[in-house]
Amino acid sequence: MDTSKLVLDAEPNLRCTVSVGVSFFPNKDTHSVQDLIDLVGAALERARSEGGGKICLFQHQGYLYAPEAS
Repeated sequence: MDTSKLVLDAEPNLRCTVSVGVSFFPNKDTHSVQDLIDLVGAALERARSEGGGKICLFQHQGYLYAPEAS
């Protein structure tokens, strides 16, 4: 994962992180747009609960994968 320093005149030490949830379509658990949104939401919630600044992938087995930043 890439990290960049954000510098603003008013807030020189401002830190910004991004959490991302990912799911595949089509897969055996996704039959509608709402299913896809729900799975992406679950992956995003997992990324946030892992401390933020993560990418989580929801695979069809229901396994949520959150790779560690290198």
